[in-house]
Amino acid sequence: MLFETRELVEPIKLVTSQQQLFKVQKYRKQQYKYLFPNVKTFLYDPFDRHAYVFFTKHDGKLTSTGRLVLDSAAGLPEDGVFPSGIDCFRKQGKRLAEFGRFVISKGNKTSLIKAYYSSLYRIAVENKIDIETFA
Repeated sequence: MLFETRELVEPIKLVTSQQQLFKVQKYRKQQYKYLFPNVKTFLYDPFDRHAYVFFTKHDGKLTSTGRLVLDSAAGLPEDGVFPSGIDCFRKQGKRLAEFGRFVISKGNKTSLIKAYYSSLYRIAVENKIDIETFA
């Protein structure tokens, strides 16, 4: 967590403090309880330590969030779903990342999706990511 980048597209912001991260995690929990009630890990999610965590705000309130987890010793969230597929790419020496925890509650969803994907592409190029999965 707490990576730096100059590659974000407005209005996407990067979490830069523990206080911001906690607010984003609470927002995720609030949004996911309606969308994905079976997902339980939000506060102190271990993958946030190896991720770019993004958000947008409107009138001082969070309106979206997403997370790009970089592959590390902790692995990727997808390891629990497709372990052999992910390991195959690792054995080939590929640099991996996974985008997830994505939710937009308010705003122009089409323009926000474009801003997120443009930001993700730029960060992938900046970090020499070979393969990006979307969960």
